[in-house]
Amino acid sequence: MTAQPTINKLLSMAPWLAGSLAALNLIFLAGLALTVVQSMTTRAPLVPAYFIGMLVIPLATGALALILLGMTLLAWKDHAGSVLGRVYLTLVSLAGLAFTWFAWYWNLLGFKL
Repeated sequence: MTAQPTINKLLSMAPWLAGSLAALNLIFLAGLALTVVQSMTTRAPLVPAYFIGMLVIPLATGALALILLGMTLLAWKDHAGSVLGRVYLTLVSLAGLAFTWFAWYWNLLGFKL
């Protein structure tokens, strides 16, 4: 009986986790766009130093997406929250995993430049 309040407390963090996952992915995309624009204005483009540091963001968001997916599966199993809330968490976690795949496909996952 003590597990249910713990699960509800854990699942109450899921919307914040989903929001931070989306925000980090948008920050990464903005940095990627800025890097592309900067490299198009020079003759010999170099990878900026800040972009090498930004390559850790897809790794972090991949881990966040897996954690959110686990929380979403737990929410579906325990029928916690509304159906619309569970569908929202499912879509955000799948989008986070799709973004991780996108970063892996374009060799933007980790420090492989």
